[in-house]
Amino acid sequence: MASNMKLTINNKNTAGAASKDVYVCVLGNDPNNIDSKFGYLNLVDGTTHFSDKSSWKLDPTTMVTTLDKITFPLTIPNMNSARIYFSVRENFTTFPASGPSASKGNTILFDKIEFDSGSNPNINGTSVDFYGISYVISGTDVNNGAVSYGFTKTRSEIISALNNFTVSPSAQHSGNTGIMKKTFISNDSEVIRVLAPKTMGLGDWGDSQPEFVDWATKCSHFLDNYVKNKCFAGGRKFSFYSKMWTEAGPNTIYYGTTPAEGGSINLWTDEACTIPYAPVPTLNMPMTTWPNPDFTPKAGVTSLYHNVAGKQDTIDWGFVLLGNSAGTGAAANWGTDPLCMAIMVSICRGVMHLDNGTKDWIDSSKYYQGNGATPPVSTEDMPIFYYSSILHANGKDGKAYVLSYDDVYGSNPSIFFKGNPNVTIDLYGLDKVTKPSQDKVQSAAKVSEGAEI
Repeated sequence: MASNMKLTINNKNTAGAASKDVYVCVLGNDPNNIDSKFGYLNLVDGTTHFSDKSSWKLDPTTMVTTLDKITFPLTIPNMNSARIYFSVRENFTTFPASGPSASKGNTILFDKIEFDSGSNPNINGTSVDFYGISYVISGTDVNNGAVSYGFTKTRSEIISALNNFTVSPSAQHSGNTGIMKKTFISNDSEVIRVLAPKTMGLGDWGDSQPEFVDWATKCSHFLDNYVKNKCFAGGRKFSFYSKMWTEAGPNTIYYGTTPAEGGSINLWTDEACTIPYAPVPTLNMPMTTWPNPDFTPKAGVTSLYHNVAGKQDTIDWGFVLLGNSAGTGAAANWGTDPLCMAIMVSICRGVMHLDNGTKDWIDSSKYYQGNGATPPVSTEDMPIFYYSSILHANGKDGKAYVLSYDDVYGSNPSIFFKGNPNVTIDLYGLDKVTKPSQDKVQSAAKVSEGAEI
């Protein structure tokens, strides 16, 4: 099978686990049957094995190899929408083609890297679902030359940073930063990952029904005041680029206006605002009144979270926006239209209220600044999405894939390596991290393996 990728994985001396304790599997779609066939790469002999995707299950005894037994560079045959999975100190258990669960029922420390070795070869680290381990990916990008992206800090340092911010009062609905203190997933002895809020299952939000319903609802309403009072405020006129913006250009400028009463955005293709943007001329405000949607379990209702109903009062807008997810009905367009996606990601980054979007929306130094205080202070009207802010701050060159559309305006760490097959992954953070106290602000200073953060 043809190959566009030669992979080397290095376990750096400070990583925190021996190579014999690092388990690796490479999984992906059959390039000749993308929709129906899924399989694995044999990491010893370099052969791929595909079978029916709907019934595929990982066999840890045959499909997983420890890092010390792999000969590098490893030639990766063409695979589509593929992933490299790592688990540390414990082998994977069986899981389907969609991958292992990130919820608290899975107590294995693992992480994943996404790649495609087909006609448009690319690779990227991802924290869209969770942060698990630290690694750096290096390669030669077709546009940017030699690049490297990822985290060189230990798990202890990154997880400490993810726990280092001021928590909002528990009674606060909009902008409550406490949602990001609830995302630490631990086994009996250590933190195994920190979930993105959009990844949390309903039961992950707490140990009792009142607790997990309360925090799931706060996640859904995290951006409410910012959306209503800043982004969809009455009388605005702003300019911006679509998701298709590139640094090299040329780029088309679009315009948005809000009526005097606020609550919606009209989209235009001309500065005079006379030619409506035909696919989505009007975008309605993505929020509902507290406590809708109601996540309280009910008899006979199996899908309360994340809510996908078509009525606006039952949509989990927090999931649609913070998860950067496509929706239906009243939630349509947010995850599919290139203008709406740019608006959505700019809301999450805290810059959508700025009218000069052709300057401020593409300037990553303005992201996640809250009300502009030094240091930034999260308020109900200007919440800071700390999960994303902290991971970007700790990523090389500020790059991280934390929101599903972090590629909008180029904040993601993708490497498009066509014609340059050599890719290197350096593992920097595999260390054990003792479960932190969730009710206090922690120091982000480097700590030794096994120490509490």
